[in-house]
Amino acid sequence: MNKFLLVLSCLFCNYAFAQLNGTGFYRVVNVADSRYIYVSDNTGDADPKAPDMGAVQLIKGLDKAVSNPSTVLNFSQIKGNEYDIKAQGTSVKQIIGHTPSIYYSSRANAYQVYATVSGATVYLGSEDDPYYANKEVSMLSIGAKGNYNLWKVCPITEEGDNYFGIKPTIEIDGKYYQPFYADFAFSFFSEGMKAYYIKDISGIAAHLVPIEDEIIPASTPVIIECSYSEPDKNRLKLHASGGKSISDNKLKGVYFNNPLRIYSKDAVTKFDQNTMRVLGKTSDGKLGFVLSTAKNLAANQAYLSVASGSEETIYAMNSNDFASLDGVFGDADNVKNVYSIIGTRCEGSFEELPAGIYIVNGKKVIKK
Repeated sequence: MNKFLLVLSCLFCNYAFAQLNGTGFYRVVNVADSRYIYVSDNTGDADPKAPDMGAVQLIKGLDKAVSNPSTVLNFSQIKGNEYDIKAQGTSVKQIIGHTPSIYYSSRANAYQVYATVSGATVYLGSEDDPYYANKEVSMLSIGAKGNYNLWKVCPITEEGDNYFGIKPTIEIDGKYYQPFYADFAFSFFSEGMKAYYIKDISGIAAHLVPIEDEIIPASTPVIIECSYSEPDKNRLKLHASGGKSISDNKLKGVYFNNPLRIYSKDAVTKFDQNTMRVLGKTSDGKLGFVLSTAKNLAANQAYLSVASGSEETIYAMNSNDFASLDGVFGDADNVKNVYSIIGTRCEGSFEELPAGIYIVNGKKVIKK
């Protein structure tokens, strides 16, 4: 694995940490263009003349950063002005074998980040080429000038503007859901939030189990339920450690989806319709796992790992529904007294009903 890209991403982060003089979670923003750092890959190149810094992206807007785990940087001081940083399942020290240094500018009230590579000192900045001025995504640079070489750091807190909040993408019956995967432990700060995992899969049913522990461990793929659609009402409290690991979790997760990094083995995870399902709304409006319409799995999201040949749609069911499920109903001649899952009598022939979960002859079944 090439190393310098992560060093670069981490470097600028490390300088920022010293500003607060403490271990914790931070976001780093460039002084000149107000772009935030996103760790979007873990591969790079240490050539000081032509460094590969594509693993780190710079994007404007705190509104985008507040719900993105790739902007969460966990700093810890090694010694003096040397720092290690953890982000997206790796750390600077693990990747490059050493730590970067930082320099505080009292004049600018900001930091410079630098490293010595092959005897040359390299300062990291935001790309100052006018080409990127109106682009959503910019890159790190070793040739930037002035304030483009300066960085600010902001601690992530439960209150205030620099929080971390869940931005759910699925709405069902007034509840909001988001598959989630991050390398930090967390608990819920906002009310009305829950976390679930998938304990078992049986046919077209997945056993959805709530996590009772207060702290969800780092690197645990989960489904988060929220009462609101806005991230500022779905705030998390981040933890450096804690929580009990879940050994029977059928969910898996990925950190990255950066299709520009074609030479990095971790930059993207291609969706495999034979062994993967993503969280979504089923054809009859239920929470379940379905085939993805995207080529790659989304970054920092959980997905369901299934056996090859599994059903295209798998319903997410609570413990009572999962335990009482009688299977797939196939004999239309014996159909009598058909009700919806919420108890409403269904009119018309059973064959004409859409696929879904029904109460047929007093038993809970799934119509394919």
